[in-house]
Amino acid sequence: MEELLDGRTNEEFIDFMSDMLITDNALANNILSQHFNLYTKECYNLRINIIIEYLSKKQKLKNNGNI
Repeated sequence: MEELLDGRTNEEFIDFMSDMLITDNALANNILSQHFNLYTKECYNLRINIIIEYLSKKQKLKNNGNI
Protein backbone atom coordinates (compact mmCIF):
# COMPACT_ATOMS: atom_id res chain seq x y z
CA MET A 1 0.00 0.00 0.00
CA GLU A 2 2.83 2.43 0.85
CA GLU A 3 4.23 2.32 -2.68
CA LEU A 4 0.86 3.43 -4.05
CA LEU A 5 0.79 6.44 -1.75
CA ASP A 6 4.02 7.68 -3.38
CA GLY A 7 5.54 8.88 -0.11
CA ARG A 8 2.42 10.72 1.04
CA THR A 9 0.77 10.19 4.39
CA ASN A 10 -2.77 8.83 4.30
CA GLU A 11 -4.08 12.32 5.08
CA GLU A 12 -2.09 13.90 2.26
CA PHE A 13 -3.24 11.23 -0.16
CA ILE A 14 -6.87 11.66 0.89
CA ASP A 15 -6.57 15.42 0.31
CA PHE A 16 -4.87 14.87 -3.07
CA MET A 17 -7.40 12.32 -4.32
CA SER A 18 -10.42 14.30 -3.11
CA ASP A 19 -9.10 17.33 -5.04
CA MET A 20 -8.61 15.11 -8.08
CA LEU A 21 -12.19 13.86 -7.82
CA ILE A 22 -13.31 17.48 -8.13
CA THR A 23 -10.99 18.44 -10.99
CA ASP A 24 -10.79 15.18 -12.97
CA ASN A 25 -13.39 12.75 -11.70
CA ALA A 26 -12.81 10.14 -14.40
CA LEU A 27 -9.05 9.97 -13.78
CA ALA A 28 -9.49 9.80 -10.01
CA ASN A 29 -12.06 7.02 -10.29
CA ASN A 30 -9.78 5.15 -12.67
CA ILE A 31 -6.87 5.36 -10.20
CA LEU A 32 -9.05 4.26 -7.31
CA SER A 33 -10.51 1.36 -9.29
CA GLN A 34 -7.14 0.12 -10.56
CA HIS A 35 -5.01 0.53 -7.45
CA PHE A 36 -7.32 0.70 -4.46
CA ASN A 37 -9.88 -1.95 -5.28
CA LEU A 38 -8.40 -4.46 -2.87
CA TYR A 39 -10.75 -6.02 -0.39
CA THR A 40 -8.76 -5.06 2.66
CA LYS A 41 -9.85 -2.94 5.59
CA GLU A 42 -7.06 -0.44 4.85
CA CYS A 43 -8.13 0.11 1.22
CA TYR A 44 -11.80 0.25 2.13
CA ASN A 45 -11.18 2.85 4.85
CA LEU A 46 -8.97 4.93 2.54
CA ARG A 47 -11.63 4.98 -0.19
CA ILE A 48 -14.35 5.93 2.31
CA ASN A 49 -12.21 8.76 3.71
CA ILE A 50 -11.49 10.06 0.19
CA ILE A 51 -15.21 10.10 -0.62
CA ILE A 52 -16.08 11.86 2.64
CA GLU A 53 -13.41 14.52 2.03
CA TYR A 54 -14.55 14.92 -1.59
CA LEU A 55 -18.17 15.41 -0.57
CA SER A 56 -17.16 17.92 2.10
CA LYS A 57 -15.09 19.95 -0.38
CA LYS A 58 -17.83 19.77 -3.01
CA GLN A 59 -20.39 21.08 -0.51
CA LYS A 60 -18.09 23.97 0.45
CA LEU A 61 -17.69 24.89 -3.22
CA LYS A 62 -21.45 24.73 -3.69
CA ASN A 63 -22.03 26.91 -0.63
CA ASN A 64 -19.55 29.46 -1.97
CA GLY A 65 -21.26 29.53 -5.37
CA ASN A 66 -18.33 27.91 -7.19
CA ILE A 67 -20.34 24.98 -8.50
